[in-house]
Amino acid sequence: MYIFGDIKRGDYPMTEIYLNLNNFSNSEALLSLFPSSNQYEFTSDKIFRLKNHIICSCEKEMVHNGYDYARKKGFGKVRIGKQLCKKCGKQYHEDKSFWKKLLFDWKEIINSMVLMFRDSHVSWEVMSKFMSFIIPCSKGKLMYLFNERIEQFEYPQDNFIIVNYDEQHPKKGRTQKYRLTLLNYITKVPIADCLFDNKDDETIKKFLKEHLDITKELIIITDCDRRYPQIFKDLWGKKVIHQKCLLHLNKLIVKDFEKSNSLLNEYNKYKLLNIFYNRRKELKFLETKMKKQDKKHFLDGKIKKEWVNKQLKKFRELSCFKFLHDIMTKIICKCFFFFDV
Repeated sequence: MYIFGDIKRGDYPMTEIYLNLNNFSNSEALLSLFPSSNQYEFTSDKIFRLKNHIICSCEKEMVHNGYDYARKKGFGKVRIGKQLCKKCGKQYHEDKSFWKKLLFDWKEIINSMVLMFRDSHVSWEVMSKFMSFIIPCSKGKLMYLFNERIEQFEYPQDNFIIVNYDEQHPKKGRTQKYRLTLLNYITKVPIADCLFDNKDDETIKKFLKEHLDITKELIIITDCDRRYPQIFKDLWGKKVIHQKCLLHLNKLIVKDFEKSNSLLNEYNKYKLLNIFYNRRKELKFLETKMKKQDKKHFLDGKIKKEWVNKQLKKFRELSCFKFLHDIMTKIICKCFFFFDV
């Protein structure tokens, strides 16, 4: 049963919507979804289509002929009308741009939510559970959306600088000095390199203020010293982005698992390392070995331990982790400092 047909707001043309008892309560939502044009209609059968008939290339007027589905898994679907020429059989498919725009706008809303959650240090698991009330999103999907947005982000080039900051502790006899160093991340050219008798907070602040402009936005990469965030906040306030060096973060993970003697522990270690680098090949190898371990029947714990150690040895020989670790160690020893971001 039709309640009313043409809906307009003021003098603005709107898509003509045919309402019935089932969709009457959704009239406002429908008006916000469809394009502001008097060329389209939304029928009582929930089909979005052109009101007028298209003239075919054979100069015959087409007729409405059912619909196509435009859909997005986990989001929804809509019926898009199509027309048919009865003379030559040619079909005309309606424009789907409004559906693509709707998906784009919805994706932007989800991306904004993900960024807000990450800024509040909400875990991926909690975010995924929250999204199940709106639209199901796995942790992997949320991470993909987050990384995609971050990669698209552009900093104002004239108002920021990316620098690496490091400290060394040179010592000769009983004389202990502290070397503070700044490096321009983009040009790889040292900004400053000075020796001090100590490295307290005031010394670091004085060094940074002398060689960096505290009125401009700053992205600074450091090791995991807990004093740095407060020092940078005191100087730059909210105009600083502090990135911990990935090399040091990787070292912390490896250190926590340095006594790993099981495939599961090794797998967990590489799951964490995979946050910073692509470790899918290593993870796939370990997954295969763990499946084999579950299927095997060992006579005793000693035989099982020997088999696991053999697999771990094979894994470490095949992986490039030890090789990279040795190379990084040599570079660190030879150079002033090394940052990996």
